Amino acid sequence: MKFLQFANRQEALEKLVDVLMVRNLDFSQSVLLATSFDGAYFADELAKILKIPLEYLFTQTLCAPLNPECQIAIVSEELDIVMHENLINAFGISLDYVYGEAKRQYEESIIPTRYQYRKGELLSSLRGQDVLIVDQGIDTGLTVMCAIKTCVNLNAKSIRVATPILPTSVLEALDKVCDEVLYVQSMEHFVNIEHYYKELKPLESKMIEDILDKHLSYKRKDTTDEHQ
Repeated sequence: MKFLQFANRQEALEKLVDVLMVRNLDFSQSVLLATSFDGAYFADELAKILKIPLEYLFTQTLCAPLNPECQIAIVSEELDIVMHENLINAFGISLDYVYGEAKRQYEESIIPTRYQYRKGELLSSLRGQDVLIVDQGIDTGLTVMCAIKTCVNLNAKSIRVATPILPTSVLEALDKVCDEVLYVQSMEHFVNIEHYYKELKPLESKMIEDILDKHLSYKRKDTTDEHQ
């Protein structure tokens, strides 16, 4: 397959929207779930195009005890954990360490971040919702797998994943655990997300905060209108 490189987030977004439009899917009753800060702009723009609400799932990476660069698991704000079992077994890492580290990261990282970006409010109920999980790219698949696990445990009606680029191996794994994967291209020999963008600058904290605050305001307004 020919190598594809997006000029920037906007081009990747446009190509992903083309995929969604060709499939002629109905997202009118869906909620969009973002899973990374760097993907917040991407998710915000897609939420506007599809005219659906945006939620953000806070997660935190868990790393090997002797290697802070080695990701072994992900924990979500709902305390759902997805582990890289091969690495955990290869390094002889105990499950007690994983669960203990998950609890620590939840208390020391996720809760403060949730207060910073969502004013401490919990994730909205996903019960009976059609959820569209979105990011600007997927690499190991741990984060999106954790998001899917959280959606399942919160009784989502259906779960789709949409992303411009991901490894073929992750695509095959996702096909087994969610309703549908929508993507522009999958790569068998995947490098990293940044490799497939000519320009992919990290988003400033203020921009992320503004995006999440805007959607939090929408949610509060909708809740107020429902009770009037």
